[in-house]
Amino acid sequence: MSGITPLQPPPPNTTTKKNRFKTHQSVMLGFALPLLAIGSSAMIYNKYLHGAKHFTTWHGKLGLISVIWVVAQASIGAASVWGGGKAFGGEEKAKRVYKYHRLSGYLLITLMLFTIHLAGIHSDWANGRGYTNLRILAYYVGLPLIWLGIELRSR
Repeated sequence: MSGITPLQPPPPNTTTKKNRFKTHQSVMLGFALPLLAIGSSAMIYNKYLHGAKHFTTWHGKLGLISVIWVVAQASIGAASVWGGGKAFGGEEKAKRVYKYHRLSGYLLITLMLFTIHLAGIHSDWANGRGYTNLRILAYYVGLPLIWLGIELRSR
């Protein structure tokens, strides 16, 4: 989410737009993707250590879809800007890809927040931890408010 907020709302001038784009790339490549890789690897390794089955719940299945989607999203985004968009046949064609990359990002955020919701409210691990009121506040109130804030900034 911190990777898409610098891009919203659309900037009024080219200099601001370029700076926001650099921030987007820096956050996504230097922070978000490495954390996703570390977190996903830790989850898989923890299940391996305990002999637990993988991807048996909706949270697990949607989590796997989310990770695959993130990798595809990052690849398409990078291919559309690096090298002048040559991967898509030039800058003009790559610019057309941007609107789909952007829409995909908003849909991906929705999927990821829902996946987090499933983990925090409906997983066996979370249900065994207690803190029901705090979890309800975080996952039934907090996550929808995060989603709403992001969506209200989109144009």
